[in-house]
Amino acid sequence: MRRGISVLALALCASLTLTASGQAAQKVNLFANFSPNQPEVSTTITFGFDISSTDGQVPSPLQGVDLHLPGGIGLARNTLGTAICEPIYLYAHGPRGCPANSEVGFGAALAEVPYGPKTVQEQATIHAYRGTSEGEHLTILFFAEGLTPVFADLVFPGQLLEDSMPFSGRINTQVPLVPSLPGGPNVSVVQFQSTFGPKDLIYEREVNGELEYFRPRGVTTPAKCPRGGYPFAGDFSFEDGTHVTVHTTVPCAMSAKSRRPQRPHPAPHR
Repeated sequence: MRRGISVLALALCASLTLTASGQAAQKVNLFANFSPNQPEVSTTITFGFDISSTDGQVPSPLQGVDLHLPGGIGLARNTLGTAICEPIYLYAHGPRGCPANSEVGFGAALAEVPYGPKTVQEQATIHAYRGTSEGEHLTILFFAEGLTPVFADLVFPGQLLEDSMPFSGRINTQVPLVPSLPGGPNVSVVQFQSTFGPKDLIYEREVNGELEYFRPRGVTTPAKCPRGGYPFAGDFSFEDGTHVTVHTTVPCAMSAKSRRPQRPHPAPHR
């Protein structure tokens, strides 16, 4: 039986800004990047976060994540998820239960739970699939599959919603609480990373009666990079009632002119 943890639906570390109302018990570092990082190209977004507590103890369990994506991203132009994955098949068969063409990303996570004076860690692989859309909103199913036998596998959806500038969209995910043991504390997510895009994904289709393999198109990077880089933000809510908002940026790509090697200056005559 597969076991695991569950965390969000959505690498290059960037500078962070941490804000929270009141004295938060949790600290969050957010990171993101584009691959490739060039204007107006199909790209894969890698995003993730690290969570710790201000007192050095296991942080409060994560309950919600709202990941804000930079303005100007071509969300509607991608061809990710040409098939649909149903949660019932994920629960029953794991990744084998979903069509290959429904996968939209993958990653890894780490969770902690206190057992007396000790802390037990649990690793998991993350798979992201396209689920059944709700209205006009794309649904992403996140599946966490444990690598050590401590917690049960879970599937939970994130919705791709509209957002206001300087963002173009957000992935809103409610994270269910995961009990470690009956009557025991809930699992605390401390690390998470996932991709959303075509990197390392291969789809298949039938052309003239023959099977053809192809790489899907990812979201499109913005045509222009704002001063200071592409902005990302994350709103995190926790079981203890605290909320933390963090910001990060992906640096602008170097222009072709700036990448061109400079001609060396001639040595001075002596």
